[in-house]
Amino acid sequence: KNNLGIIYKHGIGQEIKKEIGWAIEYFKEAIKYGNHCISMYNLAHLYFYEKPFKNSNEESIKLLINSSKQNHYPSKFLLCIVSIYEFGNNINDIIQKLKKIESISNELTNSIIDIFKWSWYIIINITPLYIAAERGNKDIVELLLSRSDVDINLKAILILI
Repeated sequence: KNNLGIIYKHGIGQEIKKEIGWAIEYFKEAIKYGNHCISMYNLAHLYFYEKPFKNSNEESIKLLINSSKQNHYPSKFLLCIVSIYEFGNNINDIIQKLKKIESISNELTNSIIDIFKWSWYIIINITPLYIAAERGNKDIVELLLSRSDVDINLKAILILI
């Protein structure tokens, strides 16, 4: 059912047109019969980006919390994005507001905090380097990769640039 949801969410050329209503139904069926974190993620993603009804972001958050409880990292990451969109960028406010919508464990709270920390790390350290590389200045990336005092996590990301 999840795969049918994906097909109707995006459509396939001229053969199958995009049908958000059908996609929602197929994702809901997949969740009902299997409680699959990927189907919850896909439905939450659809709710957030397509906005098929009022308060769709709150429903998206509920789905993402539940799929995150199954340790599905993409759900945790999207939960952070939706939460920032809905509640602003204060991590303490976000955690409190999420707890009002659905119960979250300390483990999930810590995961959200870690994602926020890592995201800021990327924004501060990686984005300028990516822009430089996109503009043709790959020398800075190669220089940082060759240095021993550059953080290993930063080097891992630089390789992708």
